[in-house]
Amino acid sequence: MEGHKEILGLWIAQAEGAKFWLSVVTELKNRGVQDIFIACVDGLKGFPEAIESVNISLRKVSKNRGSFPNDNAVIKLFYLALSNIAKKWSMPIKDWKPALNRFTIQFEERIPLRY
Repeated sequence: MEGHKEILGLWIAQAEGAKFWLSVVTELKNRGVQDIFIACVDGLKGFPEAIESVNISLRKVSKNRGSFPNDNAVIKLFYLALSNIAKKWSMPIKDWKPALNRFTIQFEERIPLRY
């Protein structure tokens, strides 16, 4: 609960329908994720507006590549790009403490007493 961004995974599919997102959320649950307060997604219906910074960075690394021989090539490129992007996330999210205080009030039953 320190206010650091974290990439929880990288998934690639032909379509981003409800079944795809159900499989993503199920995988996260099976890995022990108990709660998500903020989810950044790219225009998925039913979710809030996306934060585009990660998508822009991924577009930059992939736009000059043309095509990829297979899905694994894309996954490797994006994994390396995401690792580099995450290194820049050394500071806590701006105004995290007030946000956490608000979450504590709004979602009292979902926030551990000691955070």
